[in-house]
Amino acid sequence: MKTKLTLSVNRTTLVKARRKLQRKGRSISAEVDAMLERIAAEKEPARKGWIEQFGDLEIPLDLELAESDTPAGRQLRKTAAYRRHKAAQRKAKA
Repeated sequence: MKTKLTLSVNRTTLVKARRKLQRKGRSISAEVDAMLERIAAEKEPARKGWIEQFGDLEIPLDLELAESDTPAGRQLRKTAAYRRHKAAQRKAKA
């Protein structure tokens, strides 16, 4: 089923395109339809994950700040880096 499509194009470009397509024996609708089919058939490249795109952005943990009783310290204690550090410390003691 075909549907109508309204386009805003440069007037001079439209005149040139009509002339060229008329010589080829094609309509603008057929040309636009072919172009849209090509676009729809293109496969999108696989998206890379964060680490593949930007690398591991782990920054060193400021343990003094994390151990402090400040809002920033409380927030740092909730991070995975702090939990990993504490687990490593417990493992080293055992």
